[in-house]
Amino acid sequence: MSGIENPVLVHYGSFETTFLKRMSDRHVAPLEGPEVARAIKSSINLLPIIFAQVYFPTFSNGLKETARYLQFSWADPYSSGLQSIVWRYQWEQLREQSTREKLIRHNADDCEALSLVAQTVSQLAGYRLGDRLTQAAEADVVLADSIEIKRASKWRAFSSPLPDLEHINATAHWNY
Repeated sequence: MSGIENPVLVHYGSFETTFLKRMSDRHVAPLEGPEVARAIKSSINLLPIIFAQVYFPTFSNGLKETARYLQFSWADPYSSGLQSIVWRYQWEQLREQSTREKLIRHNADDCEALSLVAQTVSQLAGYRLGDRLTQAAEADVVLADSIEIKRASKWRAFSSPLPDLEHINATAHWNY
């Protein structure tokens, strides 16, 4: 990291945040120099940036599902976070080179997937700032605030033969 000016670590989820904090607490000053300390302090968790702002057509905001939607595929189709823990345990016990290579490949694929998601989110931020309609149409993007919801309310209009009840009903609704 010493060769990178102003390094920034980009990660996905709270695991890395917790790990970086734990390592910073354990080692008062990073062994590799001030660049590492700056990178840790300026790390960016991509998941909260996506959460409630970007809706990929997936069932979850998980890195694997989001990256697969963006056409990324892992070298090992059975690759997962849980599987990486198994591989790590197997490597620690048996020291087999093939298991170590699977683990390294899995981590490298996760980094590539994160890079793809980060690039996509960065491009989406440009749609907010630039010519929204032209860029969004070209990229098959729908800006949520531009969608008009045209559906009938499940509640019918209240009417009563007693005007006082209509007044009570009208004042019972809160304008959020």
